Amino acid sequence: MDNPVGELMGMIQKYRLKKPDFQFKKNQGQWQCTCVITLEDTQLRETALGATKKEVKTQTAMAIVPILKEHLQKVH
Repeated sequence: MDNPVGELMGMIQKYRLKKPDFQFKKNQGQWQCTCVITLEDTQLRETALGATKKEVKTQTAMAIVPILKEHLQKVH
């Protein structure tokens, strides 16, 4: 997965889903990012810690893409 954030946004666009909510905050000197994707009947949520906002956003996207793919395969 070269660009997990791009892949996630492509899936969001393709399936006309609500844009993911990336929430950032500092946690003990590191950045914490929580990615929330709200679907019709469920909410997907992943959290990661890292040194930079870009790093944690990438980590959360890498974690949530396979979960979203699995969910979309069941639905579509």
